[in-house]
Amino acid sequence: MGDRLVDFQARLTNLQKTEANLQKIMDRAGSVRDVQRQLGRIRPRLENSRRCYRNASPDFYGV
Repeated sequence: MGDRLVDFQARLTNLQKTEANLQKIMDRAGSVRDVQRQLGRIRPRLENSRRCYRNASPDFYGV
């Protein structure tokens, strides 16, 4: 039972942090559309970085 309690507490803590971070994002952005626009800008850069990392590290996918 103690392990389950620790797991629930960890989940609760992580969800609270996520909620606070999302609230900060919304406060700065002003709207969901603004957040979506920013995600649209960052995703191609993220995918490019992942591709570069995969090419540089053959162990990335256990190859």
